[in-house]
Amino acid sequence: MWPYSNITREEFEQKKDEIERIIIALGGTPTTLKFPLENKTTSIHDGTSIVNISNRCIYEFKGAYFTVGEVCFSRPMIVIECAEYEDVIYNRWEDAESFPVELSHDELVNEVKYSMGILPYPED
Repeated sequence: MWPYSNITREEFEQKKDEIERIIIALGGTPTTLKFPLENKTTSIHDGTSIVNISNRCIYEFKGAYFTVGEVCFSRPMIVIECAEYEDVIYNRWEDAESFPVELSHDELVNEVKYSMGILPYPED
């Protein structure tokens, strides 16, 4: 069950598609790598489990690998997961900072740049 009223699951997946297009525009190369295990995430929001099984592409950029994921708590957030090749083959990913889907396109581009190491994260 999708508990959010500000965005549908379909719209959320379309935002993740937009993030993938940004990754490519910034030089990320789609790979033929596949997740060795089912890429399943579960978030809990107000007692509701939000389960997503992802079949998203894995991208290579400057020797690192990236894929688009999600975390869903008080609101749905996008996260770019990253790993070195040795970790990809064992499905061990690290999450970059998550960010909300409501950001403008330019703000999303910056978030992708931060996650891919193109720009440093801004200091608070």
